[in-house]
Amino acid sequence: MSKINDQEKKHRYFFGLGLTAYFGWVSSSAIGAFLTEFINFGSGGALDFVLPAMFIVLLVMQISSKSEIMVAGFFCFTFKFYLL
Repeated sequence: MSKINDQEKKHRYFFGLGLTAYFGWVSSSAIGAFLTEFINFGSGGALDFVLPAMFIVLLVMQISSKSEIMVAGFFCFTFKFYLL
C-alpha cells in the first residue's frame, strides 16, 4: 500500500516540477520578447560569442574523468580539421 502512495506522490512532485519549469521558460521568453523592443542589441555580434561560450561551459561542467577529457579533446581535434 505504501508503494502506491509513494508512486502517487512522485507523479505529483514531477508534474509540479515540470509545470514550474515550463511556466518559468514561457514567462522568461515572453519577458525577453517584450524587452527586445526596448533594448538595442546592435548588430547581434554578442550572440556570436555568447552561444558558443555557453555550450563550452556546459561541456566543461559535464567532464569529470580523464577518459572524458580524452574523448572531448579528440572530438575537438577532429572537428577542427572538419571545419577547414
